[in-house]
Amino acid sequence: MTDADDALDLGSGWGACENCGEDKPDILRVGTLSDRRILCKECRCEDRRQ
Repeated sequence: MTDADDALDLGSGWGACENCGEDKPDILRVGTLSDRRILCKECRCEDRRQ
């Protein structure tokens, strides 16, 4: 794996969701430069509904 591959892989993957706190394989970094959050797919869907 090269450095370029690592950079592309930072956007999603395994991690702990900031909302539910669970380790999941579908974590994504969402938000703006000033307000970033790391959420799983389920929590992102819930967040959009509100």
